[in-house]
Amino acid sequence: MILDRLTSPEFIWAGAALSGVAIHLGLFIRGEWHVHSPDILCTYGALVAVSTLAGIVYETSLAGQALAFHLLGLTASIVIYRIFFHRLTRAGFPGPFWARFTKLGHVWYSRHSKNNLYLHELNAKYGDVVRTGPAEVTVFLPEAPEVMTSRHSNCVKAEFYDLIWPEKALFAARDRSVHSRRRRDWQPAFSPQAIRHYEEKVLSHINELDQQLELKAKTGAVVNVTDFLLWFTFDLMGDFTFSTPFGVLKGNDPRSHEMILQIKNARVLLGPLTPVPWLLHIGTKLLPRVLWIKDWYESVDWCQEQIQARLAKGPSPELRDLTYYIMEKEKENKVDAGPWLRGDSLLAVLAGSEPTAQALAAVLHELVLHPEHIDKLHAELADTPLTDNNALTELPHLNAVIQEAMRLHPFLPTGGIRKTTDTGVTIRDVYIPPHTTVLTPLYTISRREDCFQQGSSFIPERWTTRPEMVLNPAAHAPFSLGKYNCIGQHLAMRMMRYTLARIIKKYKFCHPPGVDGREMEGEKADRFTSFAGPVPLVFELR
Repeated sequence: MILDRLTSPEFIWAGAALSGVAIHLGLFIRGEWHVHSPDILCTYGALVAVSTLAGIVYETSLAGQALAFHLLGLTASIVIYRIFFHRLTRAGFPGPFWARFTKLGHVWYSRHSKNNLYLHELNAKYGDVVRTGPAEVTVFLPEAPEVMTSRHSNCVKAEFYDLIWPEKALFAARDRSVHSRRRRDWQPAFSPQAIRHYEEKVLSHINELDQQLELKAKTGAVVNVTDFLLWFTFDLMGDFTFSTPFGVLKGNDPRSHEMILQIKNARVLLGPLTPVPWLLHIGTKLLPRVLWIKDWYESVDWCQEQIQARLAKGPSPELRDLTYYIMEKEKENKVDAGPWLRGDSLLAVLAGSEPTAQALAAVLHELVLHPEHIDKLHAELADTPLTDNNALTELPHLNAVIQEAMRLHPFLPTGGIRKTTDTGVTIRDVYIPPHTTVLTPLYTISRREDCFQQGSSFIPERWTTRPEMVLNPAAHAPFSLGKYNCIGQHLAMRMMRYTLARIIKKYKFCHPPGVDGREMEGEKADRFTSFAGPVPLVFELR
């Protein structure tokens, strides 16, 4: 009798459902599982296949029914816990109802790579602290970036930064001690002495940009400066990282040009999938040769080819590039640089080329919309040596224009994604519970009217002659803050000053007929980092 009950379908169904609840409450609810999501999916996929096969062979559907009840119990436990008992539910944070139990709604609303605009709408609807996921809040308070990323913060990088796992890179180091140690290895490459050494490389590539623009100006060709500047910075970062100019701007290397396209294609995935790191891991691990994922892996392979070719040359003093300094540091530490350099080379090329190109495109976009600033900059540059960084640093309007463009067009529009640790964190008077993912969208924060008067308008004078328009400077953090700030920010600013000074001093530029500049904003994409839309311009020699 007892045996009959234990083997009855009803008992098996109940046991299977309870096993789903147990595996959630006893296992999945604890720790992080995103990097294991492909294994979990494969395991359950195998169980489905086995139960289906068993049903065919033994002419019974009991195994399949048991698995179905297990999955039902698991899903029900997850949903009920997140809606009614989760720490963020108890905290009472407002937000869309679906955000209590899934991030897939966020994927849907970000499907066109407009996550920054979607979060901007949530801020208007729900306020400054919004629950945007089962274990995630988005904080729009101006203090949030500093609290989450300052040197005194105990928060860590969130699961998204395991994107290239198991590869290693400074960008992806989530452990604070590991990140600090690796950052120290990078530091010599960005010392004032090292940056001065790069001067010749930077100016050489600006000369090439100038030559190409002059050719376009003489023919009256329309230049999409978004792409043009990306090619320029990509060439420069190849020289900076590997001592190998890629020749994209000249058109000498079709393979490098193809790599830029593949890298851009691969980043399409980050538009909708940045909110769900576990889904990114499933795609990249189980479908490595499909569509955009294939582009990602081919771009990684290409970067590894570049670093291997550079490592073969050794730490030659004649090749004082980023790789040289890191190799020297690794030799001093007596460790193998290879595993880190593979990931770091990709970081250096992308993080060095994309932000600078995007910022330059944003500056030119705003200048064409506000041409009075072009005249003002041209007058300011009249007696300034274009290759003297110290002199350019002292030009108030040039630097104000750069700062204002970066405020309106931040490279990380939805901010660096962080996670609270065991103690949680308090932002203003709001307590964020432990182990909560926190977004701090710079796109919205840097436009707040209580931080910047006329916050959505391009007014460079707020950084010079009208300081009263800056009500809270903490809301502007273009290079991030604290221990995670951009290690190459001084080099990036130098590159931007040199480039803009050369262009403004030598050329007039405007939109071609029929173009009003809306393309840049309309086609701008938030794919974790910002991708500017096209900025078509016509150049004319002064």
